[in-house]
Amino acid sequence: MLTHDHMPAGMLNPKAIEQEFGISRRLQGWLRATRQLPYYKVGHRTVLVSRPDLEKYLASRRVNAIGDIHR
Repeated sequence: MLTHDHMPAGMLNPKAIEQEFGISRRLQGWLRATRQLPYYKVGHRTVLVSRPDLEKYLASRRVNAIGDIHR
């Protein structure tokens, strides 16, 4: 089992994503099942997500404020 201390560089498991980004494991599972979030299946139950893939997903969900010049 990969623990947070022994995670490959740049990779996050569902627990780490939940703790750091506040995305519930249930939502993560749905995002994986609907192929909205790329992931790696390592072994029988271990799921890993690359930090750049997660950050790219989050950036794609950004909603601009009215008058926001950042596009």
